[in-house]
Amino acid sequence: MKDTKLRVTIAVILFVMLSTALSFAASAVFTDIDGSWAKEYIEDVYECRLITGYSDGTFKPEENITKLETIVIIARLMGYSDIEGQYYINQYKQQLKDNGIPDWGQGAVAYALFNDILSAKELQSLVSATGSTYAKRYEVAIYIGKVLQYGAGEEIGGIYTIPYKDEMSIPDEAKPYIALLLDKKILDKTSNDGRFLPDNKITRAEIAKLVSMSAEILDNLSDDDVIVEPDIPPITTDEVLKGYFYYYLSGQDSRVFISDEKEKIHNFAFTGKSSVRISGKLAGIGDLKPGDIVTVVYTDDEIIEIEADPRERYFEGVVRAKDSDEDEDILEILLDNKTIETFAISSEATLKRDRRTVNFKDIKVGDEVEITTEYDKVIYVDAFSIKKTVEGYIKKMVIAQSPEPTEITVEKYDGTVKTFALVPDTVIRVEEKKAGIYDLRLNYEVELEIENDEIVWIETYRKFQGSNYTGKVMHKDTRRGILELQIRAREEIEIHIDDDTIYIDEDGNSIRLGDIYVGDEIGVFAEDNGYYITAKKVFIIVQR
Repeated sequence: MKDTKLRVTIAVILFVMLSTALSFAASAVFTDIDGSWAKEYIEDVYECRLITGYSDGTFKPEENITKLETIVIIARLMGYSDIEGQYYINQYKQQLKDNGIPDWGQGAVAYALFNDILSAKELQSLVSATGSTYAKRYEVAIYIGKVLQYGAGEEIGGIYTIPYKDEMSIPDEAKPYIALLLDKKILDKTSNDGRFLPDNKITRAEIAKLVSMSAEILDNLSDDDVIVEPDIPPITTDEVLKGYFYYYLSGQDSRVFISDEKEKIHNFAFTGKSSVRISGKLAGIGDLKPGDIVTVVYTDDEIIEIEADPRERYFEGVVRAKDSDEDEDILEILLDNKTIETFAISSEATLKRDRRTVNFKDIKVGDEVEITTEYDKVIYVDAFSIKKTVEGYIKKMVIAQSPEPTEITVEKYDGTVKTFALVPDTVIRVEEKKAGIYDLRLNYEVELEIENDEIVWIETYRKFQGSNYTGKVMHKDTRRGILELQIRAREEIEIHIDDDTIYIDEDGNSIRLGDIYVGDEIGVFAEDNGYYITAKKVFIIVQR
């Protein structure tokens, strides 16, 4: 990353990408930036697709920005696109996972690692136990400085002057980059009463200014700013070989061996002037793997450039739909980058689900999957079911005839209601004994094991949900043990009473059923067993 060739290439990339970027909208208008000192910068970075606002139409210029959000912005400034994110994620997958980097930031973080903007050690500071950490002013200065260093070929001097009053409190690693930003007029030595305040959190407005001014420098790169290796002949005079990477022999006379489409082996010299790109991104010769598809540009015996596409590619996402026909099976996957990809699954592919070898029919909609392709052909599918437990009470059952699903609606303990479908081999147990769907009752307490929103296990207990009712006594049948209660206008329910029912008057004293009269307003705590409502406690609110 430090060599001249890499700086040149990235500078060219940034020039092309930033100068041709489309704006998000014709005009970036936020409801809370009128009057803000940073309005011009905010609108600029929005139009350049570098920083966005919030869904409510605000930008929140004076709010602090997290370190993770900053890295995403810096990656965009360097030319990162979510489309290429998976390639970089694959390089650092375990490190990203170990440090708890959320999905939305993984591509940009991996890109920053790949391009030396972020160090592996810094991964630990992006996300804390309580969430993302806020970016400090000196950290952002380092990130912006590295973008200019690598993207615009700016030199980081060994001798510099820091004019801030609090120069002694600025970390040494940040000083050369702060000096660069001062030289480029991105930082102002007179702001904050002449202090840099290195450990202060940075606001969204402040970072908008830094990014806007840096983007302008990158966007204004001219052909004269790009350092060109004088010994490289024009690309139009070079020869091209398409084939597959075979072997790399390192040493004083490094050689690269390429198999052409007829399996004939060619070898070329690989020198300090040779470059490698994998999926359009700068890489090292050691990143190539046997079988990778390559296009070799060379002059005489010397490689100028190798453009490669990996033999194997990796995709992660969730099964959105599946289908089968006579020739092949199809999986439609919602990838982690929110795009949809369709994969044809042949009988030669290895399929696993929850670490067990399975058939295509065992892969479920809703499964998380990792798919490996070789030359665009799926060779491996590793699926994982999404399992969870739901507890509550049965509120509704729809027992349907095949092929329609049988469904159970559950009111969870938190009051939310959700409906789940049963699969043909759903296990049902009532009071720890094997049972069937017809043994279930409304208001039974239930524990469900859910897999991709389908019920695979039901455990129920004859413990009914308690309910409270208030209303006017419309009829009393002492012989049958029934109170008819009007709980709303024109809505009446039957409340059953038994020998265990307790009756209480307005003063909290125990009374008998005979002390309750038609017309009394009462409250009832009852138990609904799915067939009838039985009162556990009846108390008089207002007696007629």
